[in-house]
Amino acid sequence: WRQVHPVLDDAGFNGLTIAELAAAAKIRESVLSDFLHRKAKTGELVRVTPERFYLRATLAQFAAIAESVFRASPNGRFSAAQVRDRTDIGRTRVIHILECFDRLGITQRIGDLRVMRKDFVPILGSSIQQQSKV
Repeated sequence: WRQVHPVLDDAGFNGLTIAELAAAAKIRESVLSDFLHRKAKTGELVRVTPERFYLRATLAQFAAIAESVFRASPNGRFSAAQVRDRTDIGRTRVIHILECFDRLGITQRIGDLRVMRKDFVPILGSSIQQQSKV
């Protein structure tokens, strides 16, 4: 965990595939894959795609951004492009994270747009942005 955690933290919203993370942390891919799946079961990581895992804190920060986009939206709906513009990561990666949020019940997709359904804090923990508001 001491080898993996800082690498995942540095990757931020871009994240790393298991292969990229294994190379960066100098751990065999098969060993790392098993480890990541175990950490996801304990809740320390969230599996966004079969090949990408994120720290809960990273996803909480992402959720805070999505929530701010949602609150600023006059019609109460937001697009993946709006979130992409605020996070500076690619469209596909944003969609993967938002689809994960859909599965977790944080967001709901309605056509090409999304709405926030639940407070993400009980699911992901608070974000740095939220902590600074208190």
